[in-house]
Amino acid sequence: MIACLDGSFPPFTNPDLLIDTIYKICCSEKTLGIRSKGLLKKNLVKETFVFAYVNKTLIGWIEREKITASYGVVSNLYVYPQFRREGVSRGLILKAFEDLSGTNTLATTSNEGVAKFITERGFEKIEFSLLPLIVKLKLYLRYLNRHAIQNFMKLRKNKFESYLRRCS
Repeated sequence: MIACLDGSFPPFTNPDLLIDTIYKICCSEKTLGIRSKGLLKKNLVKETFVFAYVNKTLIGWIEREKITASYGVVSNLYVYPQFRREGVSRGLILKAFEDLSGTNTLATTSNEGVAKFITERGFEKIEFSLLPLIVKLKLYLRYLNRHAIQNFMKLRKNKFESYLRRCS
């Protein structure tokens, strides 16, 4: 399958409907962080999403953002079940990494397949506490919203691990 990967907003998609769709999936999927609709809208405007779509149908996304001059973060990879095992996740991850090239890139996941994929691409498991203070603060502020407690509980329950790829 060939999916169109684009960092810009798909012009054929209603933004409010897209935000509602992503919000509902983030709330229902145990591996995704919960995002408020306001944060999703802000991230949509800031173009932190990379979307995958086929024939104008959204099939997945990933978020990526440069949070400091030398650190970026990738998060919330999602592909609709009927499009899994077709290379869409791989394409989204690689596009996000490409967009963040030249930065130390942080990824957090509870998915063993994703963990294997990113470690094969130079990521190493890291304790979150070892990250520079400014990076931790930016991440806390990025996700600080009314869903923060729910996210924290999800992270603890699902044993998320953090991985870092250092730029050379």
